Amino acid sequence: PSSDPYGGSTEENEEEEEEEEPIPPLPDFFEDKTFFLHGDFGEGEGRLLLRYLTAFGGTLAPYMNDSVTHVVTAQEWEPAFTEVGRP
Repeated sequence: PSSDPYGGSTEENEEEEEEEEPIPPLPDFFEDKTFFLHGDFGEGEGRLLLRYLTAFGGTLAPYMNDSVTHVVTAQEWEPAFTEVGRP
């Protein structure tokens, strides 16, 4: 055995890299649904809702219109929301 502390190999141990499985696609629970986020939400809550709704296939409307199928709000319910989606 050598007493030279620098006599060893400097090559890193290259372990065989495991192939990572691809990330499965997210389910499209909200496909064909259009959401309108009404009013104020708690800190970060609106952003999180936006993230979830779009990640799971939903569409967001920038304002209330005939394409809106669902209204999400943290406020009191407004009677105008009942008219959403009616012909």
